[in-house]
Amino acid sequence: MIRLAVVATTVTLGLLVLVACSNDGRTLRPAGPNQTLSIITTTTATPTTTGGTPVQPTGFVVTAPWADGGFIDAQYTCRGNDTSPAISWSGVPADTKELAISLVDLDASDFVHWVVAGLDPASTGIAGGRVPTGAIQAANGFGEAKYNGPCPPDGQHTYLLTLYALAGPSNLADGVAGASAIDALRGNEVASAAVNGSFG
Repeated sequence: MIRLAVVATTVTLGLLVLVACSNDGRTLRPAGPNQTLSIITTTTATPTTTGGTPVQPTGFVVTAPWADGGFIDAQYTCRGNDTSPAISWSGVPADTKELAISLVDLDASDFVHWVVAGLDPASTGIAGGRVPTGAIQAANGFGEAKYNGPCPPDGQHTYLLTLYALAGPSNLADGVAGASAIDALRGNEVASAAVNGSFG
């Protein structure tokens, strides 16, 4: 009789454990084709760095007149007015000391079309065809310290516009080589946001 009571108690406890664990808020990923054990999906805190590379804040975004992956209007290119685009941004990280922008041709070995630095981290954008007072411009691939828009020699090219949030002042000077300026910005960034577009 005592033995039966122990067995009944053990079965009851086992059922209670199963019921208690059957809905604890966790979900199971579907098993892979070669997987025999389930993986539990849990929520973890996002790290501030991954192998030394800054993790991009989810709210840090840059907006250009073209949609990401869209077509760049001719007015911003050598086939139009070659006017620098109006650019806006939001979600700048709190510890940002300066903002900077670059525009490069990804299909021409990152040929530099524009680099502007010294932008106020409290600002939310720059107007088209203008550079804010106090900002500097590096020399682009044409050797000029100004904006020269997309001008592909052949076919369609993809251009990357990047906004850098910097950990400290860039200390760049007007006319510094664009590629060197971009290297300096990348080495000093807290985060970056980008949008690409095509023209040709």
